[in-house]
Amino acid sequence: MDAGSRATVTFNGTGVTWIGYRDAWSGIANVYVDDVLKSTVDTYAAPDATQTQAKVYSVTGLASGSHKLSIEVTGKKGTSSQGVWVWVDAFDVTSGTGSTTTPSPTPTPTPAPTASSSRAEETSPAISWSGKWSQNNSSSNSGSSAKLSQTNGSRASFTFIGTDVTWIGHKDQWSGIARVYIDGALKTTIDTFAASTGAQAQVGLYSATGLASGTHTIVVEATGTKGNSARAAWVWVDAFDYPGGSLPSSSASTNVVSAPVAVSGGQTLTSNGAGQMLVGSAGIDAGSGGKAPSGLAILEYRQNGVLVSETGVPASVPASKGRIFVEIGTDVNTGFAVANPNDTAAKVSFFFTDQSGTNSAAGSLTIPARGQIAKFLDEAPFSFPRPALGTLTFTSDVPVSAIALRGLVNKRSEFLMTTLPVADLDELSTATTFFPLVSDGGGWSTQFALVNPSDDRITGTISYFGQTTAYSIAPRSSYTVTTANNIAQITVGPAQVTPDLGNVAPVGVGIFSFKITGITVSQAGVPSMSIGNAFRMYAEVAGSSRTGIAIQNTGATTANVRLELSRLDGTRLSLAGSLEIPAFGQRSLFLNEIQGLESIPNPFQGIVRISTTNQGTISVVGLQGRTNERGDFLITTTPAIDENAATHSQIVFPQAVNGGGYRTQFVSFSGTPAEPASGDLRLFSQTGGSLSFGLQ
Repeated sequence: MDAGSRATVTFNGTGVTWIGYRDAWSGIANVYVDDVLKSTVDTYAAPDATQTQAKVYSVTGLASGSHKLSIEVTGKKGTSSQGVWVWVDAFDVTSGTGSTTTPSPTPTPTPAPTASSSRAEETSPAISWSGKWSQNNSSSNSGSSAKLSQTNGSRASFTFIGTDVTWIGHKDQWSGIARVYIDGALKTTIDTFAASTGAQAQVGLYSATGLASGTHTIVVEATGTKGNSARAAWVWVDAFDYPGGSLPSSSASTNVVSAPVAVSGGQTLTSNGAGQMLVGSAGIDAGSGGKAPSGLAILEYRQNGVLVSETGVPASVPASKGRIFVEIGTDVNTGFAVANPNDTAAKVSFFFTDQSGTNSAAGSLTIPARGQIAKFLDEAPFSFPRPALGTLTFTSDVPVSAIALRGLVNKRSEFLMTTLPVADLDELSTATTFFPLVSDGGGWSTQFALVNPSDDRITGTISYFGQTTAYSIAPRSSYTVTTANNIAQITVGPAQVTPDLGNVAPVGVGIFSFKITGITVSQAGVPSMSIGNAFRMYAEVAGSSRTGIAIQNTGATTANVRLELSRLDGTRLSLAGSLEIPAFGQRSLFLNEIQGLESIPNPFQGIVRISTTNQGTISVVGLQGRTNERGDFLITTTPAIDENAATHSQIVFPQAVNGGGYRTQFVSFSGTPAEPASGDLRLFSQTGGSLSFGLQ
């Protein structure tokens, strides 16, 4: 345990594995290959996850020849460890022929050659996935991608032929506890946490050796739990190492989408738009033990009888804190709406953070029971400076529902609205996030706004249109970058944001704008999102209004996507659409432009279900486009609900407006198989009283 103590093995081969021990008394070691520091490894394991003969560190792909591996004690430990011990049990060497040996101080007979080690990457069809998984596309991962989950019961299953297997994953301060099964039997529970200074990618987290020769299955299961020192419960699956180059034929997967799935349906109610402007909130409360539907509010605004703006506001689940992007300038402002769905008053505290990470403009407000407040942030009680660029952070003593709306006044003095997401400060993610639609050129441009949901500086990269830009965001602050818009022809595609090793991902939005002769006529926001295999979203075709969809394939193989339509009463249309999306590609189309959906009825209101294979990885956003009375093309985005998303007993629409040129359309639908189509929608005024919008 003395700092500087070293164990060095010299070997001939192309790879080597350090075999050691992990327990609650183990500390941190430096690992050198050929005298070059390659990694700092935290060998700690929780008391209930002690591992003997653990594969602590592996290096492969060395040039065939003589090499050295050194293990150096640092005398340091993670915050959860009770000691600084570093164990060296053995070293396994991969020879130039692919066989694996353990060095011995005395001559031994050369072991019989064994099958060379093979690696099944996270993208392999031999790995099956269940539950909810996210994706990380960092180059630090094996094959430059890995999957991760913190949803209890989510599983990665790998079936192989051989006698041993190693789960390759990731350890950092955001990592949690996993269960490992071999052939259906629980073998161990592993805490994958590592201190912030000891983040490791491509680390062997668990190995099973000495199995009977034949077919076996290893299962890694997220528990949704974490150790006391961890800041989240993510469990990573990067790859599996196994002997031999063949896999059971039953592991092969064809890219065929699933059979049709019944959808319960939905409901839509629209306010009458009459009279003076009334502002408030709405919600559906299914009560304790009940399930509320998914929901969406579409706000529309008319000036002088012309529709100039629409924006989709997803229904939200009340939370005690959050953070939003803030921009206040000459022609742009940020509005903030907070609804209190409780029977008691809510005290909400807030502060502004500029792009350097400096906090200011702290204050508080009280929202009455069932009440709501909606203000621009340069107005009281917020009174943020003008200009301002950064974030607003809020906390509440009871759960509240919030939304941000970006307002732009164009050169025709028309007010254009864009919905901005609220970062959940209790749900930090280390996964890559995706933007299924980015547009540039031909009058279009996209501004990315990334919000840091943590109190640490975060770094990573944002990639779009073949270019990658590094970002560094101060604690609690934001970062913006805008596409060039310097070509005459429109270009569309996807984007992704990948955090650096040991960092959390920002919560972002891509705000795309369309200009005609220098006048912005339309804006919409695409929130950053994760991946899934099946989604549901509201669809509407009526006159010049029609629904489109943008789908991003985040995987390394072609994704075949199926689209099914159901009416609001739950009956299915006989139509079925199909799309083939290349690896890392994107498609954005209106529904009637998709093969198989050309004859979608007009009018139509219902639900579209989008699905791909179990191995597929897609990200989806809805698009609602229409041509207004002046011939301008307007577009807004609508959310697609992951069928594996958690259900809730209550949803809230934090901003509802009627009159004075405004109307609100409330949409509820069964976004997951467990959700109902609708619920009892109630409207509340800003003071907490009842509100009537003349819904129909």
